[in-house]
Formats: sequence, C-alpha cells, structure tokens
Amino acid sequence: MIDCKGLHILPGVIDTQVHFREPGQTHKEDLETGSRSAVMGGVTAVFEMPNTDPADRHAKQTFTDKVKRGRHRMHCDFAFFIGGTRDNVQDLPELERAPGCAGVKVFIGSSTGALLVEDDESLRRIFQVIRRRAAFHAEDEYRLNDRKHLRIEGDPRSHPVWRDETAALMATQRLVKLAHETGKRIHVLHISTKQEIEFLRDHKDVASCEATPHHLTLAAPECYERLGTRAQMNPPVRSADHRDGIWRGIEQGIIDVLGSDHAPHTLEEKAQDLSGLAVGHDRGADAGAADARPRQRRAVVACALCRSHQRGPGAAVQHRLQGPDRGRLRRGLHGGRSQAQRDHHQQMGGLARRLDAL
Repeated sequence: MIDCKGLHILPGVIDTQVHFREPGQTHKEDLETGSRSAVMGGVTAVFEMPNTDPADRHAKQTFTDKVKRGRHRMHCDFAFFIGGTRDNVQDLPELERAPGCAGVKVFIGSSTGALLVEDDESLRRIFQVIRRRAAFHAEDEYRLNDRKHLRIEGDPRSHPVWRDETAALMATQRLVKLAHETGKRIHVLHISTKQEIEFLRDHKDVASCEATPHHLTLAAPECYERLGTRAQMNPPVRSADHRDGIWRGIEQGIIDVLGSDHAPHTLEEKAQDLSGLAVGHDRGADAGAADARPRQRRAVVACALCRSHQRGPGAAVQHRLQGPDRGRLRRGLHGGRSQAQRDHHQQMGGLARRLDAL
C-alpha cells in the first residue's frame, strides 16, 4: 500500500525519444543514470536513440550487447532504436525485429553522431526492406549545406536562419512521398515548423509525428538572447508563430505523441562555437530548459502527455514497447504510474479541463 494522499496519480509516461549516450560518451550520461533521471520525472519507459559512439547500426551482436547493458541496470522499461544507414540496409529486416528494438531511426539531416542518409535513392532502399514504421530526423541535408554560409560564429540566433523552416518542410515532404511510393509508414520526430503541421494534416494515413517541450515552450530570438548556445537544438527552436502552430497541431490531433528529445551535454560542450557545437540539452537541464519555462507551460505539457497516452492517436505508441498494457491506468493493466506534488493541483486541474475540451 502506497500513501498517495494529496497527490495526483498519473499514468507512467512513455518517452519516445531519449539519448542516453552509452556507449562512448558516458562522461555525459549512461543507461543507468539516464533511466534513473527518467523515473524521477515520472517516466516509466523510454525509447533510446542510436547516435552513440559507435552508433547502433551494426550487427545483431552489437545491438544485443546494448540490450544486455540495459538489463538490470536501467530503472525503467526500455527499447532501443537501430540506426538505418546505407551500409546496413540488408540487415534492417532482422534488426528491426530483434528483441528490445523500438524500430529503425534514420537521420536525413546531419546532427549529433555519424548517422546520415541524405539522398532519396538510399532512403528508398531502406523503405523497401523495412516492415515497421520508421522514425526520422527530417532536415534536408542539401539545403543545410547550401546555407552554411549563413552561420554566424558567436551568434546563436543564426542557428534557425541556417537550419530554416524550409529545410524541415522539404525533408518531411520527401519522406511522405517515399512512404506513399513504397507503401510504408513514417514517424517524423521533433516537428519544429507550422508548415509541417499544415502539410501532415493531409497525410496522417502514412505519417505520425512528435512534438517536443522545447519547441512548445521556447521561441526565437528571445531564447537565444537569454540562453545563448544552451538553446541550440536540431531542428532549431524557431519563432513564436511556429511554436503556436505546433500547439495547434496538438489541439487538432495532428501531433500524435510528445517526446523529450533528452540529449545531455556538458556545459563546456554547449559553450563551443557553431562549428563544433554540441546540440541538445546541457547536463542538469530537463527537456526544453525548464529553468526558462513558465510554470504554467510545464503543467500544460504534463497534461498533454497524459492526454496523448490515455487516448487518441498517441495511445498506439504503447504497443511499440511491451504491448497494450502500458501507459494507461486501468484495472488489470501493468499499472506504471507516477505521482505529482500537491502544489500543482489547482493549476493542473484547470489545464486538464482545458485540454479535455479541445
């Protein structure tokens, strides 16, 4: 018996995008410490990404080793994405079905790590062999390369100018076209533009998508002026009209899930200039830099997470982990849960009613 008097009982959150940095970068975090932080925040299951060092893209034996690292060390349920590349296309049908695999993750725009598949021919080869819905970092690499001259060293405000909204939209459009051509399904990670929301509204037959707290709560240029390089993410935090467009995507049911994109770096790494910048959250900051987020916005994100897991399109995400008994509070189910402190009671209650009315 657990005394939860005065607390809100919430379903355990399934975080569909985290980067725990093991193997290769454990000075930032590892599977044990990352999962410990997750459960302290009410997250009871995570999908961990493959851009480690070395990247999770090789033989089944390498992937199996990572799963073994997680067993009896991680404090929550977990599954790992396998990185899709030109070199492992023939192995993906087996790897995506391996025990502990959340599916295939592909970067079509360069970011942290060595995984990149930027051309349609190689992407089509991956689409043709996979059977499960694959997840994508969607920024058009060709446009990013063409616009590198727009980066201004020492000025983080230039980050969303270089990696602009057109680069994100172009990549998402290419992925949807390939999905239709091959009869496959895609999951577009960390949507950052209002244009992608408008485009994906008409392509939910093949595309699900994710929003992140930093794209829902921060806005350029203010976040870069106040936080500097600590606010730099890929894809970038953009202007307030994009933030508001993503909120409309939640209201209209276009966004299927919220994921943290938890990606720790040290403060020293985050302080580098653009050419060597570590993109993601600095160690000690939660998703979207909570210190920069109004308390009310944090509560909205929490309520939206509960809503997306309990019903609607986002509820399907629990099937990707360990079956349909996760992520909900109902008699007879697994019962992963978290408790919220009492001082959020009035605020969260009102916001929950607001979201339920959408």
